[in-house]
Amino acid sequence: MIRRVWISTWVILGCLIAAGPSHAQDLIDFDNPRISRAPHREVGGDAERVVIPAPGPEIGINVNPNRPVPPYSSFLGSETGNLTVDWVVPQSFIVGQNADFELVLRNNGPVAVDNIEVRPVLPRGFNFIKSTPQAMKVGEQRLWKIDQLDPQKEIRIQIRLQPQQVGDARTHARVTFSTTSSTNLQVVEPMLKVEAEGPPMAIVGNQAVFNVTVSNPGTGKAENVDLDVLLPEGLVRTAKSNTYGLGTLNPDESRTIRVVATVAKLGDMQSIFTATADHNLRDEARSTVTGQGAMLEVDLSGPDFRYVNRPASYVARIKNSGTTTAENVHFRCSVPKPFAFLGAESRGSFDAASKTINWYLGRIEVGEVIEVGFNLRALAPGEFPLLAQAEAERGLSSEDRHLTKVAGIAAILLEVVDVDDPVEVGAETMYEILVTNQGTEFAKGIRIHAKVPNDMVITDSEGPTLGHIDGSTIEFDSLARLAPRADAIYRLKVKGNAPGDFRIEVEASADALASPVTELESTKVYQD
Repeated sequence: MIRRVWISTWVILGCLIAAGPSHAQDLIDFDNPRISRAPHREVGGDAERVVIPAPGPEIGINVNPNRPVPPYSSFLGSETGNLTVDWVVPQSFIVGQNADFELVLRNNGPVAVDNIEVRPVLPRGFNFIKSTPQAMKVGEQRLWKIDQLDPQKEIRIQIRLQPQQVGDARTHARVTFSTTSSTNLQVVEPMLKVEAEGPPMAIVGNQAVFNVTVSNPGTGKAENVDLDVLLPEGLVRTAKSNTYGLGTLNPDESRTIRVVATVAKLGDMQSIFTATADHNLRDEARSTVTGQGAMLEVDLSGPDFRYVNRPASYVARIKNSGTTTAENVHFRCSVPKPFAFLGAESRGSFDAASKTINWYLGRIEVGEVIEVGFNLRALAPGEFPLLAQAEAERGLSSEDRHLTKVAGIAAILLEVVDVDDPVEVGAETMYEILVTNQGTEFAKGIRIHAKVPNDMVITDSEGPTLGHIDGSTIEFDSLARLAPRADAIYRLKVKGNAPGDFRIEVEASADALASPVTELESTKVYQD
């Protein structure tokens, strides 16, 4: 019996790995040190075999570890044929006797190997007897063609040779084949979807609650997800920020944010909720709420200008312009400090401590207008705002302001009296000129001018400013200012040179006066 063993032989294996029309060298990264490009020996027990590995699933198709993986894709490994070629030969040969060889081709890969061609190179001194399957003869060589070798299958080629000489011999076989390399690719797509649920209607003063759900209906992770909330005018947010960070949403994962806002006006108000994430993911949802309820409007009217100490009448109108009745309505108006309260209509009460006028109006129906009036007196010049405010249940509030400018006025009272009347010719008499500011504002730039008849002579003067005598006239320097209710006294000494009934004329002017104030005083001069 011939003992069969595995012996060391060289097998040259050529491989074409087909992926579509491409060749193996187009698909394999030959710079990757993990790919063995040369045959290697595998030793087991007392036998040894030669293995020529085809590129396997460790590398896959068209993959370079140094290149980034495209977004949303995952490499799941490749499937490639792995063909090994083994020689099974007797331990020794006898010259002139037939010896049987076996060439074992095994596909250890997960895909089929196609178009296999085996070209054995017989050692010198050996004659070819026969083979199973029968070989094709191409020139001086034999050739076996195998259309396909399925995964985990093997084909054995039995070759009978006859050695013709003694000595060592080597044989090898050239094997070429083609195979496919396939891989599974997982392409994922993250997505964002925003849904907003809110009340269709809310009462002014109450809160509207929106439940905003952000979900990922896609197949990949949505990363760095943010939710931005844009509230319209009339919805007042209660949260400190308009942006909510949601982090990462896995496929089919969702998160719900509760957004609370206070309704501050009537009518339709649309809120916009926008979710964004990496890779330009974006979606938005909108929700409209209609504000309903009572709505107060206050209109305060009155004089824009008043002089000091003059009365001023004001009227306030309170209207419910909403869609429901306003309940428990209170109205008040603040009185500026330099104003005195004279009275109020419609049972308005004045609180001297807080200087406010208060009304309880109760219920105001939809579209109803309530009017209240009050009277004040301005006591000092300046610009003074009056604030009127109405309040009702559910936090309803409305206010209005009215500005009244108050001005003072300078009012000059001029009085002239003679101390001695009548007087003798050649004797002196004294005239006192009294200037009083009866107004409520400083009188500025007061000037006094006096004139006596020809038969009288001004001999001396005194006053708050210096007097300049020029014949029968005298002019006093301007008095800069005279406070309200204050007075100034000027004195003239006059001598009569002839008998008669003489009148002295005094004229006072000021910056605030459009025309001077004139006063006459008569004096009788007689002859002894």
